[in-house]
Amino acid sequence: MITMRLLIVDDNRRMRRFLHSLVQDLVSESCEAENGIDAVEKYAQFHPDAVLMDIRMPFMDGLEATRRILAGDAGARVVIVTDFDTPEYRAQASTAGARGYLSKDELFDLHGMLEELEA
Repeated sequence: MITMRLLIVDDNRRMRRFLHSLVQDLVSESCEAENGIDAVEKYAQFHPDAVLMDIRMPFMDGLEATRRILAGDAGARVVIVTDFDTPEYRAQASTAGARGYLSKDELFDLHGMLEELEA
């Protein structure tokens, strides 16, 4: 059984809590951020094993936050979790350095994706 430190980034508080509930058996500690600026700051303070990152958020989107997190820690493991599943966003997420991309319509795959990151 793996356990990880997880940063959950989404501008919707209910979605952050829901994501946590889906993977709580894998999480030893968690932290939340409500936008990209907050995510970059929390990442530097919390040093999580993985980040679940929304794309569309106020102040700084998840793609820019992913780029900034990876600029500071090339080993960061960011998984994009979004409502917006388009080829353009998938390509941008890959270019930004995200390790995974998951549509919120496919959240049943989140647990397995995090397990694969830790393997």
